Amino acid sequence: MYDITDKDSFNNIRNWIKQVEANVDSNICKVLVGNNCHKPDRKVTEEEGKKLADYFNMYFFETSIKTNQNVKEVFDFLAREILKKEIIKAQNNKKIKDKKVTKKNSNAKCIIF
Repeated sequence: MYDITDKDSFNNIRNWIKQVEANVDSNICKVLVGNNCHKPDRKVTEEEGKKLADYFNMYFFETSIKTNQNVKEVFDFLAREILKKEIIKAQNNKKIKDKKVTKKNSNAKCIIF
């Protein structure tokens, strides 16, 4: 999550993503969130946010915690993505069990930037 009124917070996203990619399972859902979209003194355009999200293959939302704009949508999206990953994992585990092969399970995860 970055503050749309603070260009430095937006510029730090690339570093945070590199750290996450180096330390977290690659099968995670990544979401880029620009916060404070209710404020008039925007320093990061919505287009810049979308472009960065596209570059890193992430979903993108602009939110305002103050006005509650898109906050529910972000959490609903994350819940759906986690559920999808859990369903796929369960289906894959069933296929593996049917073949009498064991596999260590990993939890589905999502990260908000």
